[in-house]
Amino acid sequence: MQFTGRSQYMGMARVLRIAMNAWFSSPTLTILLLRQQQAPDGLDVCVRWVFEGMARHSEIIGGQASRYEGEFRYRIHPKSGLVSVHEVTAIHPAPPTGIFATAGPLARWMGWLAPRGSLSLSK
Repeated sequence: MQFTGRSQYMGMARVLRIAMNAWFSSPTLTILLLRQQQAPDGLDVCVRWVFEGMARHSEIIGGQASRYEGEFRYRIHPKSGLVSVHEVTAIHPAPPTGIFATAGPLARWMGWLAPRGSLSLSK
């Protein structure tokens, strides 16, 4: 999934925030590490994070809190200083998408949930 411009990016961030608050009770996002390195076409900033929350349906039927660890990569444009790329480089465990597997076009649309790789960050 690709967005162009600040308004589209911020709009999608708002939709994601609303969805997470609707699906999870008391969701938290903790930043574990910020790392920057110079790249040929700008500055790369990597952010490692942990997301935790209890799915609202788990409170009814019982269950445990969900925990996801991941990493984002931001590319900062050297002249403008703005974010030119925001990429999900890892999520572990991968978010469940099995219910969409037989949904045809919906499954392709939901493919944006799958990161390029899975990485355990707790080691």
